[in-house]
Amino acid sequence: MDWALIGLMLGLIGIVAGAAWRFGKVEKGIANLEEADEQIRADIQALDQRLSADIREVRRDVRDVRQDVREVRRDVQRILERLAPPAA
Repeated sequence: MDWALIGLMLGLIGIVAGAAWRFGKVEKGIANLEEADEQIRADIQALDQRLSADIREVRRDVRDVRQDVREVRRDVQRILERLAPPAA
């Protein structure tokens, strides 16, 4: 066999091996990205659930505060009625 042909064959083998190695790294990178994507989606879902629970709690608190404000207004109105001079 001619040495040039042997060199060419070894070069081609090196190119194919290098491409296979890079392809393996790319596949591993894709797998890592897919795993990270799944984790990010799970984190987003957990945050969404916590945020929804917090929103419900704030809405309950707002309802309670509104009720308290109504009660205070009634109490103030009663006090003002007691303090008002009698009608002549």
